[in-house]
Amino acid sequence: MKTYPKLFGLILFMIMNISQAQELELYQPTNKSAFFQPYDSVPEKSATIEFVGQGNLQESFTSQSKIPVNTGIGVQFREYLDQQAWNQHNGYLFLYGIEVEVIINVASTRDSLVAEYENDSTISNNTIFGSSVLTPLNSGRSGAINLRGYFREKLCWGILSGFETHFLGSSLDYYLKDSKLQATIIDYNFNLFHEFIPMGKRDQYSITFGIGLNARNIGGDIKSKEDQREMIFHTKERFFIGPHVKVGLRLKNLKAELYNNWLYPNDNAIGLTGNQIITSISFTGGFPLKLE
Repeated sequence: MKTYPKLFGLILFMIMNISQAQELELYQPTNKSAFFQPYDSVPEKSATIEFVGQGNLQESFTSQSKIPVNTGIGVQFREYLDQQAWNQHNGYLFLYGIEVEVIINVASTRDSLVAEYENDSTISNNTIFGSSVLTPLNSGRSGAINLRGYFREKLCWGILSGFETHFLGSSLDYYLKDSKLQATIIDYNFNLFHEFIPMGKRDQYSITFGIGLNARNIGGDIKSKEDQREMIFHTKERFFIGPHVKVGLRLKNLKAELYNNWLYPNDNAIGLTGNQIITSISFTGGFPLKLE
């Protein structure tokens, strides 16, 4: 619960800075009755690629362990159309801009989990194992691919600005009393979102609200160990899927995200299924290269 004041303080700080940005005015739709709403203006064409280092804090509110810290390296690519390309319908099909990020974690304060026992057969710290599936980025052996696309026209009467998707994989070691099991976690996420920041500022700032689907899959050595999975997670299931609501904030190189997840089947997998809240705060620094 200590994450609440830190997260809300960060949200307030970002909103205050964005509101003071020069010529920053939120988009006001001109035709609220139209399903397809064109933008009032088109940004200047820009394309950048950036090689970055990233620090990340990601944790669920139900986790009973210390917040893990992760560091990684990667590359970011952003490209937006200009007026000429827009008029000629060049670009990425129905999109006017895309953002792609590839990150590989190289170090983490959590690469393995050790089971604690109340007696000879009952694990007492199940929550951290469930959270390791819910937040798989918390591993030095993990990587992520993130993609964001902005629609040429805002859909659903100006509500939908674009889509986001990410694919993440990680590997963790689970140490039980008499064995060591390797777990491979796959995290897939897709959502449609509304962007509150106008088009010309989106390379630096972003405030989004999105709704979508997310899924987790458990593989590796533990895939074939049903009894151990039930002892660790209180379920023999390996695949979980459900809806989520996301709030995303970005102030230049600082990014914060909050997810409210519902994962099913709800087999009482502590720290994983049912209603779970995840927070993520990351800082990215690197050297951008502007592409002609």
